[in-house]
Amino acid sequence: HKEYRRQRQMCIRDRATLVFSAKEAFYKCQFPLTRCPLEFGDLAVMHADVSAQRLVLRLQRDAGPDFRRGQSFHCGYRYGQGHVYTAVQLAP
Repeated sequence: HKEYRRQRQMCIRDRATLVFSAKEAFYKCQFPLTRCPLEFGDLAVMHADVSAQRLVLRLQRDAGPDFRRGQSFHCGYRYGQGHVYTAVQLAP
């Protein structure tokens, strides 16, 4: 499968940086709204589409009344000049 091969080509360091950046982007969006601190494991990457440069993140616990366990959020990303840039969408 072509998508699977593309995902395997991304090195482990780049994947780790991307996951950290995506989770941090979510945290920076939700924290001012909820004042609920989250741990790294409180958000999981459920799906990655390398060709579209999109991730689906899912909360693993409640983070306030508007951020419930099991809720999913979309994250776009781009690589450039040795950096990864991530953006999270809180509303559909």
